[in-house]
Amino acid sequence: CPTGSYCPAGAADSTPCPAGTVNTESSGSSADSCVACPGGSYCATEGLSAVSGPCDAGYYCPEGSSSAEQNISPPGTYSPTGSSSPTLCPKNTYGPNEGAEDAAACQ
Repeated sequence: CPTGSYCPAGAADSTPCPAGTVNTESSGSSADSCVACPGGSYCATEGLSAVSGPCDAGYYCPEGSSSAEQNISPPGTYSPTGSSSPTLCPKNTYGPNEGAEDAAACQ
């Protein structure tokens, strides 16, 4: 069975893992063989054996994300490249805009 997919018992063909998941093993026999894409990264298409890449700056990607721009960072937070969740602005500062990429956006 190729990586990025699983092969149910008795099936003639492999089934690709869905977007948002990845399978690095070649021995999967069920959809449980496909694991959620790790937080901070995304898995854009089905049938992946490796993540598509890190989440874009200004966005965060929790586990199972399928887009580099899964969730925009809300006001009061920032998200560097590869964030799995937004980071609060430092104490006594605030970022008025969504999509901040780093702490410099907090004033």
